[in-house]
Amino acid sequence: MEWVREATEEIPSAEELEESSKIRIVKRQNMIEVGVKEDYFDAVTYFFLTPIILNKGRNKRLQLSISDNQFTEQVIAKFLIFFESVLITYEDETVSRLVFNNLKHEAEEKLSEKIYDNELDSISHDLFLKKMPAERAESRIRKYEVITDIYLQQCSQRQCIQDKSLWQFLMNTILAADGEINISPSGWELNSSLLESVALNYFVIFSKKVELYVDEETKSVAYLRVT
Repeated sequence: MEWVREATEEIPSAEELEESSKIRIVKRQNMIEVGVKEDYFDAVTYFFLTPIILNKGRNKRLQLSISDNQFTEQVIAKFLIFFESVLITYEDETVSRLVFNNLKHEAEEKLSEKIYDNELDSISHDLFLKKMPAERAESRIRKYEVITDIYLQQCSQRQCIQDKSLWQFLMNTILAADGEINISPSGWELNSSLLESVALNYFVIFSKKVELYVDEETKSVAYLRVT
């Protein structure tokens, strides 16, 4: 395939892994009595909440990195309605992390209905709702970098999704804080079918780089890294 090339993994040095000296955590309860409304669901909430719903474990929480105190309240207002509480982590008096705990039963029910009724936006549907292949023992993982210009030339998705709200949200939160986001897609394989992927097309257009981490034997995509 011309649109990807194998890449090597760079391990950060000890100097790059600095830790903040002052950490403070504040808990805020969801005191909103209004139920989960239809207009609370959009491309951003689907992207973050769908994997939580599909995860059958008890850990129904959402963790977001953030580096802009001014944007913090917007993020809390957007997601706290779905959860019972949020933990706000400050490092040197700057918000660094938001952890939303205990997804509300009502929110879980409503989103589960939307998944069942196939009402998710096209990006989350492409990422999380494809049928998973039969499980096999994981082999070596190889990293491939998507070559933007060649991929977009060959891609069947000639026009990008017009809604940029998801990308703008990622830029203001995880990408601003961490410089990258790792996403685990369902049912993706490294073959020509990815030329039809709405989600991959979206991230290739907006991001600086997209890397695919692929099982060497099965060619299934373990996760993609967007920077």
